[in-house]
Amino acid sequence: MRRVKKPKMGEYVLVTKYSDKDPMDPWYISFVDGIIYKNDKIYYTVEDSSRLWPCCFRISRGEASAWFARNGVMT
Repeated sequence: MRRVKKPKMGEYVLVTKYSDKDPMDPWYISFVDGIIYKNDKIYYTVEDSSRLWPCCFRISRGEASAWFARNGVMT
């Protein structure tokens, strides 16, 4: 998984509150559906989440499955 500063709309990503990708912090995996510039910072919105996310990582389906498995999430 690679951090991206300019993801494309519709790209499959892991978004997090903090850049260290700690699974105990808020995170979400979905498709980018919005990019918001606010107070000289960039935030991302993803499908099915109303939250603004400051950190965005491009992720493959395999990486997403592994992330879910490591963090005890059933898919």
